[in-house]
Amino acid sequence: MTQIALQLLDNDPRNSNVCSNDMLEKLQRNIERTGFYPSLIVRPHDNDPERFIIIDGHHRKLVLEKLGKTKADCVIWSITDQEAQIALATLNTLRGTENLKKRAELVQSLSQILPINELAKLLPEAEADIQDLLALLDHDVAALEQSMQAQLAEEKVSLPVPFTFLVAASDVSDVERALKQFQPEKADRGLSLVALCHFALKQLEAHHVESKAQ
Repeated sequence: MTQIALQLLDNDPRNSNVCSNDMLEKLQRNIERTGFYPSLIVRPHDNDPERFIIIDGHHRKLVLEKLGKTKADCVIWSITDQEAQIALATLNTLRGTENLKKRAELVQSLSQILPINELAKLLPEAEADIQDLLALLDHDVAALEQSMQAQLAEEKVSLPVPFTFLVAASDVSDVERALKQFQPEKADRGLSLVALCHFALKQLEAHHVESKAQ
């Protein structure tokens, strides 16, 4: 293990792991409280021997920066870019939450190096899951999300709407009698109330027409 200046550590843009603000705050509190954290795993930069690319520890670096730290404990792995891609696809699934689109893009880049059946032996996903991830890239993710939101909104319109009423104690018996009069067979009180309202509206409309005729 060695300490490396945070300013010399670069995030790998292919990292598909994201972390909520709540999780980042918890991570920060734990590091503040104990002073300990798992060492970041890094590899030498391909084009700059003084810099390093993070394989595992993107969020820890962010938290350390927020805490005003200038260095991080690191373990240096001398691996190739292809090996780093596989490491990104495995180590980072143990923390945070996956951004599916970025995950799919990462898996797609790996599928150009190794066959899917070989990837399934290395990645957390089964072969069928890898196929599903790759299929995701054939669709417009934003359009799919918009379609799902529209479907949810449509379903919400058809859901029952709760009503709460308060009536005077002296009126309770009249309300109960009226609901029973308009209660269809095996219907609940909500349907009885709807039937009563429909009847009342028809009576009011008929009275309005009669009044205009006079």
